[in-house]
Amino acid sequence: MNNQKISTRHILFWTLSITLLSSISTVVFSETLFNDGLGTLVIVASSIGLFTYGALRLFEGVNNICNP
Repeated sequence: MNNQKISTRHILFWTLSITLLSSISTVVFSETLFNDGLGTLVIVASSIGLFTYGALRLFEGVNNICNP
């Protein structure tokens, strides 16, 4: 059988991306201050996560190129 594994890196990237887009839509369409604050907090957290993910992937790529 051909067993394909799902990479945890892909799951992490798509989870953070979907979370970011969902929280942006929550902030845009929310009517209460609580939802605005919570959505903004999630936007900041997922943005930090995506930035960290991208930086680690870039570092890993450079490391693989420089140390074959």
